[in-house]
Amino acid sequence: MSLLDIPDVFIGSTDDGHTFVVLNRRIRDGDRLLTEAGFRAREHLGRMLYLLPPGTA
Repeated sequence: MSLLDIPDVFIGSTDDGHTFVVLNRRIRDGDRLLTEAGFRAREHLGRMLYLLPPGTA
């Protein structure tokens, strides 16, 4: 289910409760801000995908 879909950032959630963010272009300090907020970076189909585990505030 998509929560927000704009050209530069896609935010959604998975069926198992993870929140995810896909950055469609480089955003200054975006990588650092997401990882400091608890997101885990993963590469998926050539794009960086940031996952926030369920229960993470």
